[in-house]
Amino acid sequence: MLAEPCLICGKPGPSEEAHWPLSRRYGTATVPLCRQCHDAAHWAKQWAIEALIRLAPGYWRREGTWEMHREAYENWCSKRKYLEAVRA
Repeated sequence: MLAEPCLICGKPGPSEEAHWPLSRRYGTATVPLCRQCHDAAHWAKQWAIEALIRLAPGYWRREGTWEMHREAYENWCSKRKYLEAVRA
């Protein structure tokens, strides 16, 4: 069975990595990423982070796990917005 394609670029499976877009301390909320997009997310490349923010909730909805991950996602986004405001 092939793994899912990369959530960001759509590169066909098998995806090489499962990635925690919110960081591991926020739980088990992972998404499938290829090696290039996974590395970009870890290096905090703006395009990768913005894609994960936009695409991860839809992925979790399709997987039926959105309710389990919603609070962590919202907390993570709130912290991110706070940090951006402080840095500005």
